[in-house]
Amino acid sequence: MVYHDPCYLGRHNKVYTPPRELVQSVPGVNFVEMERRGSKSFCCGAGGARMWMEENLGTRINVNRSDEALDTGAEKIAVGCPFCNVMLNDGVTMRKQEGTAQESIEVLDVASLLLARAIARRREVAVRLALGSSRSRLVRQLLTESVALAALAGLFGLLVSFWGRDAMLAL
Repeated sequence: MVYHDPCYLGRHNKVYTPPRELVQSVPGVNFVEMERRGSKSFCCGAGGARMWMEENLGTRINVNRSDEALDTGAEKIAVGCPFCNVMLNDGVTMRKQEGTAQESIEVLDVASLLLARAIARRREVAVRLALGSSRSRLVRQLLTESVALAALAGLFGLLVSFWGRDAMLAL
């Protein structure tokens, strides 16, 4: 799995590590990086209202960024922004239609990864409880992780909400 840094979460708010930690915490994930990442990341193409433009000259920005993600060999592309999700999905879909990308490639929002991790963790705790592990220790551990997951989800939601509001005002 590869992670695309959204402009507002990354370059504008300097949030680079938490999304990567989340992606890397998903069991069985082989995390890879794109060449342009972090503070030197490349835009998905939605910025400046380009999401609603048709580019006829050169390569579309979202296709360029999708190609960078696909070139890593990752089966999944994680994003932390709804606009990036649309743009990279469009680029990947275009490459699938051309036959240059596998049908199994997916673009996922990190919020869905957070949810999947929380569900998997709750199942794990339920199994441990059923097998007779210390209930109080597991409950404390689960509560601590739940608070951390809720805080991380709140941070993502807040930043996406903030970015969405700014994007609407710019239009």
